[in-house]
Amino acid sequence: MSDININMLILGQTGSGKSTLINYIYGKKVVETGMGLPVTSKGDFTRVKIQSPLKPSITHTFYDSWGLESNKAEEWKKIIKEKLTSTLSYKDMIFGIIYCLSYSQDRIHDFEISMIKELLNRGYKIIIALTNADNSGYETKKIAFREKLNKELNDYLQYFDTVDICAEAVQKLGQKTARRPFGKEELFKQLEKDIISNYSKVLVANIKTWYKRSKEKTNNFYSEQFKKIEKFYEFDFNSTLEKQAEEEANRLQEAVKNLIKEIFDKYNSAIKEAEDFYSRISGSYNNLKLPLWHIILLDSIPLVGFIILFFSRKSFAKKQLIESLNQSIKMINDEIDKALIFTKEFGEKLFQGKI
Repeated sequence: MSDININMLILGQTGSGKSTLINYIYGKKVVETGMGLPVTSKGDFTRVKIQSPLKPSITHTFYDSWGLESNKAEEWKKIIKEKLTSTLSYKDMIFGIIYCLSYSQDRIHDFEISMIKELLNRGYKIIIALTNADNSGYETKKIAFREKLNKELNDYLQYFDTVDICAEAVQKLGQKTARRPFGKEELFKQLEKDIISNYSKVLVANIKTWYKRSKEKTNNFYSEQFKKIEKFYEFDFNSTLEKQAEEEANRLQEAVKNLIKEIFDKYNSAIKEAEDFYSRISGSYNNLKLPLWHIILLDSIPLVGFIILFFSRKSFAKKQLIESLNQSIKMINDEIDKALIFTKEFGEKLFQGKI
């Protein structure tokens, strides 16, 4: 029974050999293949689990994606982005990407280079699988393709690797015998050599997404609550309304508590799962020091008291309530900032091998 599951996303143009690659590394046909035609449905991710041939304690889950087509690049990007940023849980998180380019195509297209760059900018380690390495023009294209990749991706050389893949024993025109399949062992070697730093980098990237969404959530919360306060103070005050105003202050304080819980529960859950991941993977890698993560203690975030004081003017009470709301939002945003800073600093140290 494997202790660790590593999720990998397989991307590439329609006909680049994604499904054939999965069948090869699995050892038998588990997904359909096509000759340059879309096989995996739009928005669908065929999932195949394969135990590592190098480390039995590790299982890889490969997600075969809808094939990229140049005239649908934007739609494709949207689907892939959603898949990559939809979770903070390491159980569902994509650790890295295998991008398939086929030696059967004449050249590497610019829109594919653009796509690879975008994925690299998101923080993902990419293995470029050069498929159909049994192609008759393989030796010439091998040089040309690598020169193109190194030139166009010069700023990202430490973040991607290339692996030649021959997935099927098919005798091609001009060949006396069929070339034996190769590349599987090298592919797994590349997949597993940087698991720790890859996970840390992806976790940081996803925490950045959490950060952005949390900031949007607090901004929306502020606008919504501000409007409610404005609407509430449209009424004239009497003894009954004064009691209602106190209830409004209590409601607002409870809403802030719920906002804190909603935002930071997601972060804390991700960090606790990170600790679990490092604990598990320390059994597969020697000399791994477990990190000390930054857990946000919800009870430690001070809640501003929403106190209503009624003097001669209700405008004073309204102003006081809005100031309390401002202070609460500022405190929440400060904690969100701290969480991001810590995670980024730790992830960078781990990626550089300083931990």
